[in-house]
Amino acid sequence: MKPLVNISHAREKKDVYEKIIKDEACPFCVDFSKKRESFVYHNKPALVQGKHWVVTENFNPYKGAKHHLMFVHRRHIVSFTELTPAALKEFLDITKKLEKDLSLPAGVFLFRFGDTDYTGGSVSHLHAHYVLGTKKRKDSEPLLLYAGYKTKK
Repeated sequence: MKPLVNISHAREKKDVYEKIIKDEACPFCVDFSKKRESFVYHNKPALVQGKHWVVTENFNPYKGAKHHLMFVHRRHIVSFTELTPAALKEFLDITKKLEKDLSLPAGVFLFRFGDTDYTGGSVSHLHAHYVLGTKKRKDSEPLLLYAGYKTKK
C-alpha cells in the first residue's frame, strides 16, 4: 500500500507533512472516534461542513490566488468511482452557495484523486482545489497550478 502522504510533492510546510508521516495518518480525515469535527493537521477553519464535504481555505495557497479553497470528502476515498450521487449533489449545492455568498465571478476546479506520482498532489485522499486569481490586466500574469507531470524533451 502506498503512503497516504507524498512529501516529495509538498511545496512548503514539510515539517507538517513529516509529522503526518510519523503519525501514519491521513491529514484530510476527521477523527470521529475522538469527536473531532475538524482536521488535525490543518490550521484553517472549516467554511462549510456538509454531510459529505468539508470546505476550508488551503493552508498553503497558490501564490497570487485571491481564493484557494479545498473541498475535502469527509470519508477517506481515493477515486471518483467511490463517490456517491448524494456526495456529487452536495458538492454542486455547496459550490452554488459559495459562488453566491462569496460573489465569485469565476474559478477553476482541480480535482486530485488516485496516485500522487501522477497528480503531483501530496495527499492520497480525493479532494478538489477551487482557485480564483485576479482578472487579466496588462500588469497580470498567469496563475500557475500544479497538475501533475510531463516528460522532459
